[in-house]
Amino acid sequence: MQVCEVVRSLLASELSRLRGMAPDQLAEELDDLRAAHKADQESAASGVSWSMGSVVRAPTLRLPLMLVCALQAGQQCSGINAVSEILVLGPFCERRICLLSSVLCCLIHWINRK
Repeated sequence: MQVCEVVRSLLASELSRLRGMAPDQLAEELDDLRAAHKADQESAASGVSWSMGSVVRAPTLRLPLMLVCALQAGQQCSGINAVSEILVLGPFCERRICLLSSVLCCLIHWINRK
């Protein structure tokens, strides 16, 4: 048995275990995975490379890119809120003032980044 056949059988058994289905029911999905892998190898061999401009211009990547950027922006704001509310202002003021100061800290941070 060749190495490729061993890898294919391991892939089929693991995928069937994860999906809770028989390996023969996953034949179409395995074929799709093989085709995608082959296409990735061919594009890598042809010298196609991604730049930031090509990622932004790619219509299939635009929505995931915007979601990731929005998630990172939200994490930045929540991190600032946690620091200002818990460590700095939490013990010294009421909740409403802490929340207002957290929003102001977030805005100041956002303005300073530009």
